[in-house]
Amino acid sequence: MANRPSPAEAWQTLLDGNARFTRGEMAHPSQDVDRRTQLSTGVMPRGFVRAIVDRVIPSIVGVGAIAELDGDLDPEVLRREHVRATVRMLQDYSISLATAAVEGRCAIVGAEYALADGTVSVVETVGSIG
Repeated sequence: MANRPSPAEAWQTLLDGNARFTRGEMAHPSQDVDRRTQLSTGVMPRGFVRAIVDRVIPSIVGVGAIAELDGDLDPEVLRREHVRATVRMLQDYSISLATAAVEGRCAIVGAEYALADGTVSVVETVGSIG
């Protein structure tokens, strides 16, 4: 257990990887800027990534549909509130997870990922990520 990274170290590792990704320094095939651009235009990826995208798309479509029904609703605001609500739900769902976050053993990070340029923006955190 002594080798386990802190939440801040784990988050930094993810940010470093994302920075390499956005600079086009990929270690795996199909992760280059051209592929990311292709995916951001609605082309569905195959395999494992598709399973992740299938779970994300309904939330995005739902936000767009709600915004169409009420022009006063800003899709960006709704999307961020959805991320915040998900973080709170995860915290409320598991006392063990919430306790670990308070004790500094983990963190719950709600973030938005921009497929077009590969950047990540933190929306909400429970626990410290540095």
